[in-house]
Amino acid sequence: MPAYFAYGSNLNMEQFARRCPGSRPICRAVLKGYRFAFRGHGHADIVRDRRGEVWGALYEITESDARALDRYEGVPTYYVRVDVFVEDDQGEVRPALAYKMAPHHRTAEPSLGYVLTILEGCREWGLTPDAEVDEALRDRARS
Repeated sequence: MPAYFAYGSNLNMEQFARRCPGSRPICRAVLKGYRFAFRGHGHADIVRDRRGEVWGALYEITESDARALDRYEGVPTYYVRVDVFVEDDQGEVRPALAYKMAPHHRTAEPSLGYVLTILEGCREWGLTPDAEVDEALRDRARS
């Protein structure tokens, strides 16, 4: 099974360990050709953008973890599995499994708690939050 590319709230190590107890964090990674967005019910998504990039993390996961993620992510109606290639923080290109929202979902504003979970995951992995996360947090703070 390829590694799993986590972004959004799945960067939060404690939360991810509860969802996927057989997982093991590997390293930071970047997915090129996509941008980060909030869609559906205000959840994280990756959207094709040839100039974009989304920073996240790679986890080693078991088949059981992958099935648990499928259930949690609402495959195939809310998210769908996609095979991607990411570049790890050592410059190595690796195959990975990722989740992308089903195409019928529209842009939506996230909850403050959700954004804070993402920011905690970014801090744990030493990542700078994507512009969309930053903007969502500023918008929520103004409300």
